[in-house]
Amino acid sequence: MLQACWGTGKGYYNSTQPAVEYSPQNPFYRFKAMGYNVIPEQDNSDGIVKLTFDKKISELRNQHDVLKNGIAGILGNKPNLTVEINQIKAVSDTQTEVKITVAEKGVTGSSRKIPASDLSAFLNQPTQKQQLANVGVSSITPFVTPSKAELEEYLKQPPPGIDLQMWQAAIQDNPNPKKYIPVPINGFSDLRSRMLHQEYQTGLHQAFLEKVNKEITELKTKHSSSIAQISELKQKYLELQHRILRVLVKQESTRKVGIAIQPEEELLRGRLEMMHAQLNVPKQFKGQINELLSHVKMMEGTQKQNNQNYRIDADAQEEIKQFLKMQ
Repeated sequence: MLQACWGTGKGYYNSTQPAVEYSPQNPFYRFKAMGYNVIPEQDNSDGIVKLTFDKKISELRNQHDVLKNGIAGILGNKPNLTVEINQIKAVSDTQTEVKITVAEKGVTGSSRKIPASDLSAFLNQPTQKQQLANVGVSSITPFVTPSKAELEEYLKQPPPGIDLQMWQAAIQDNPNPKKYIPVPINGFSDLRSRMLHQEYQTGLHQAFLEKVNKEITELKTKHSSSIAQISELKQKYLELQHRILRVLVKQESTRKVGIAIQPEEELLRGRLEMMHAQLNVPKQFKGQINELLSHVKMMEGTQKQNNQNYRIDADAQEEIKQFLKMQ
């Protein structure tokens, strides 16, 4: 009984019958639980077939070309067939899962993927299956979304070693029956297999986050460069504005040479003379301008002492110069 609970060894129930070998699937096995797997969302037309090798992932990780050539040889080395390795990942310490697709090129030059059910059926034929078994393949299954009838048939009867009550509880506790299906977890080997699957998915998520982070960093760099370029273009725009204004002034002055002053110009000159007179009143603007001039000189002296560089906007500098010239 202890061996049956542990899932190893052999036992006898009748002296005339051979011994029964205990496995983790026997009903007395104690190290069991229920988990949930994601239902595949691949269509049959995607052509994905899953091969399970009884080999470590280290033996297959860098063997893409060998796997392609081997499967192409099993398919007859037809020139119109192209084998692609979609994924290689570990499912346990001694097993590795390889997902493949085969594309067929038609007479017109168009290419299509062989349906997963057709490719799986061909590879499961006795001759092809034996050739794959010789290189360590233990199972060949199409990786497609199961039909509603197949799901109902799967859920109708519990898997070997799982009692009906536990199976019904797992079905009822399913957090999302449209996305997940209950599966048994027998022993530490199944638990480790799930851990490896989770590590693989975590690695995919981490790689995606690193890619996004890299793209964000590049976008930030481009953004900073764009801001600097915009600031530079704004400065150039202001400089061009002032140059155009000076050209217009000179052009207008040249055009009006020898022409009598117009009434509106006379009016404008009167306003400017009035403003000049107001600015020269000692107790009004002139005092404020002198105070501003002293502040500017103090700032220049402080700047020389501290060896700090300050930059005044070109427009502000021009306005200050105009005010100071009027003194």
